[in-house]
Amino acid sequence: MSTVPTARDVVELMRAGRYGPDGAQFAPDAVYETPFGLPGEPRRFDGIDAINAHFARRRSDPLTAAMAGLDVTERTATVHDTDDPGVVLFELAMAGTTKQTGQPFRFTASFGVLTVRDGRITHWRDFPNFVGAAETTGALPILAGMLTN
Repeated sequence: MSTVPTARDVVELMRAGRYGPDGAQFAPDAVYETPFGLPGEPRRFDGIDAINAHFARRRSDPLTAAMAGLDVTERTATVHDTDDPGVVLFELAMAGTTKQTGQPFRFTASFGVLTVRDGRITHWRDFPNFVGAAETTGALPILAGMLTN
C-alpha cells in the first residue's frame, strides 16, 4: 500500500475491517449515503461526526447484533475501476458458518461507490444487503419488524 491510500487501498482496509487511525478514514466533510436504507432512517449523513454517530447506532441495532451469530472466516472485495482513479465500485462479500447451527453461508454484504481524495473517504454511496444479512443470521423476523414499524 502506498503512503497515501488509493481508493483500492481503502476498499482493502474496509474488507479487513480496519477503520480509524490505522485504517480507512473519512474526510471531515465526507458524505455517506444509503439510498436503499431501512425505512424511517436517514439516507444521507454529512460530516464525519454524523457518519460516526450513524455507525455507532447501527452497531447497536438488532439486525447488526444478529451478525454476532456468524463465524466469518472469509471476507472478499471485488473492485471495479472507473475513469477516475479516486472512484471505485466495489462488492464486499463474506463467508463462514453460523455459530448456532454450523451451517455454511456466503453472501454479498454490500455494494458501494467510493470516492477517495488524499487518502480519505470523501463520498460513499453504500447499498448494504439487509435481506442477505437477515436471511443468513436467521433475523428475517427482526428485519420484517423493522420494515413494518
